[in-house]
Amino acid sequence: MIIRSYLFITGLLSVMLLGCVVQKKAVRPAPPGSSAAGIDYTLIYLLHGDADYLYHSEEGQPLQADEEVLKEAQSVAEKAENGEVFIFHQRPEQKVLGLFPKKDRRMYHYRNGELVSRRAYSPAPGKEGEGEGERAAAFDTEATLYETLRSPDGSNSRPNRILLYYGHEIPMLAQTGYHRSRPEVDFGSSAFTDGIAQFNTSGSSPLDLLVLSTCNNGTPDMLHRLKDTADYVLASPQNLHLSHIDSDALLLLESRASIGTADLAAKIADQTLGRMSKFIQTGVTLSLYDTDIAGKYAADLSLRITERTSRNEHVMPAGLPAADTGAVNTENTETLTGPGTGKEMDTENTETGPGAARGTENIDCAELLPAPLIRSDGISVWFQPPAFGPQAARKSHSGWGCVNPMN
Repeated sequence: MIIRSYLFITGLLSVMLLGCVVQKKAVRPAPPGSSAAGIDYTLIYLLHGDADYLYHSEEGQPLQADEEVLKEAQSVAEKAENGEVFIFHQRPEQKVLGLFPKKDRRMYHYRNGELVSRRAYSPAPGKEGEGEGERAAAFDTEATLYETLRSPDGSNSRPNRILLYYGHEIPMLAQTGYHRSRPEVDFGSSAFTDGIAQFNTSGSSPLDLLVLSTCNNGTPDMLHRLKDTADYVLASPQNLHLSHIDSDALLLLESRASIGTADLAAKIADQTLGRMSKFIQTGVTLSLYDTDIAGKYAADLSLRITERTSRNEHVMPAGLPAADTGAVNTENTETLTGPGTGKEMDTENTETGPGAARGTENIDCAELLPAPLIRSDGISVWFQPPAFGPQAARKSHSGWGCVNPMN
């Protein structure tokens, strides 16, 4: 009788526990490294969520921006019937009893529109950031997972590869505090670019496109560092103003498989600026850099800017329209009104975010150097001047962002 009662209670508890299990979307597992039919392109999303990304919708609802971008990335992945998509969500890292990592980060792997793998993982200890002694790159674990699980390249060709990074401004010089749950870890442009380079496996060609959905990272220094990592880089030389670069246009790879990388990036920029222009009254700039052209002179331009700003020479008064540099320009000069659309990503929280150490917005490098010294060949620019203020009269942007030496 006791045994029967025990079995009955055990069975009842099992049913109750099963009823509390959260049902997740089914995963159709695929062996690591297995091939898949019709893989024409690969998308890699790196979503930094280990910081302050809280914002509020029009209705006042608190939202986590990285979670909202995750939804957008998953929507793209589910429609990528001819592609392979990796989504790495760098959530805050917690520890059990303050000692053992809980594997809070998440990876989602899609092939042909199907979720084939979902994993929890942690960053490799001591392997991220710049630190002391031998420097280690960021994204070690993410790059290892990608290399282990990705479909092998075809014998005659490889899929187009596009990587998108969403997060706060990447500091030019290494500093601590970028990751909220690991504030002791150094992170800067050198660690970032070394980390991104790990997604280019030995002997492979560069990424076709790298999208930096961050503030103030369309700079000569950053492009110089990335010139061998990607053929094209889409970034903002100034502030994205609580927003982010859209990725929905990547699905043009489904309907227009032969679309060129520059044309695809232009569609992404068009969509992003079109959305932001409906609610942002401040200036917005997006730049598409052809690294084969702009990458060849980026280091020299960065050096010239450093020399001039260190001597405080040829600095135009802040707010004056810069000289027209001849940069390719897509203008939107309408007066902008209205609240946000609820699709904002706080990529630069100057009070509490990783960019707080600077807390400033870049200016157009054309405000620091005479026009003949600013080169914009190899750059396409999407520029919307602010609706009011001294900068409202500007008609173009050089495509390069520089730290304002007056701050």
